[in-house]
Amino acid sequence: MQSTDDDAIKSNLANHIRNLVMLTPLEVLEKSIKDYGVEDSVATDLFGAYGEFLSMLAEDGTRKALGELRAKDSRTDSTFKQVRKISERFEKALDAMFFENVLLGPLTRKYGVF
Repeated sequence: MQSTDDDAIKSNLANHIRNLVMLTPLEVLEKSIKDYGVEDSVATDLFGAYGEFLSMLAEDGTRKALGELRAKDSRTDSTFKQVRKISERFEKALDAMFFENVLLGPLTRKYGVF
């Protein structure tokens, strides 16, 4: 049972925020996935796409190619196409998490979309 005492509510909120800010962004995301029952397939796509993107950026040749890429060449560049594909998978997973999840969807629509 949660307290209705104003001081207890404020203290609980402060503790909750303190605990969250001690986590890395990826740990917050992982915690949220668990706490809000996000589907395993969504979590796999989210972390998988993130990992693939970091792996690409870890390669010197890929970083160099992207750094030198001109906007006019982006539609035909194979490296950029690969990054874009990863980005689309990541975006789709975020959409599923924040808009399709029965617990997070209403909160996102009410407090997260301006």
